[in-house]
Amino acid sequence: MGRFSGTEISDDNPTLKYLQTIHLSVADDLKGQGSLGWTSPDDPPAGEDGPIKQIREGMQTAVGGPLGEL
Repeated sequence: MGRFSGTEISDDNPTLKYLQTIHLSVADDLKGQGSLGWTSPDDPPAGEDGPIKQIREGMQTAVGGPLGEL
């Protein structure tokens, strides 16, 4: 697997392993903003809270607008 930048990501990369555990759901009441459900049985790897939060917020914005407090 590789990054957009062309750098290779190993299959045992802790962040990749964490991202593979995430379950996503989308809800939309058709009259308001959609919402993104994000669940994982584990916490992000040490030091990855910020980047994971950015991913989550970016996905929420794509689905239905800015995310409130996490």
